[in-house]
Amino acid sequence: MSWRELAFLDEVAALTDVTPEPVDGTSEAVGTGTAASREDHVHALGPLVAALDFAKQQATNLVIEQQSAAPGSPTQGQIYYDTDDDAILVWVV
Repeated sequence: MSWRELAFLDEVAALTDVTPEPVDGTSEAVGTGTAASREDHVHALGPLVAALDFAKQQATNLVIEQQSAAPGSPTQGQIYYDTDDDAILVWVV
């Protein structure tokens, strides 16, 4: 298990259906990828102590726990904001 940093949309490559512009005189074609993640990938964020039913309402003024170091004895799906690295991390298997 380890802490994994969450990536934001402006930090990762995006899938596209636009033909790339060739830079070396060759012809290019659109890629054939059909999925952005592994098909056997599962987001198991762990059990809650009690069910949270927001009844289709938003959680307002919610803040992720802020710490300068990783919390001790983390549990699957635990999230915290690392104030030293300016990153959001999740504990995963």
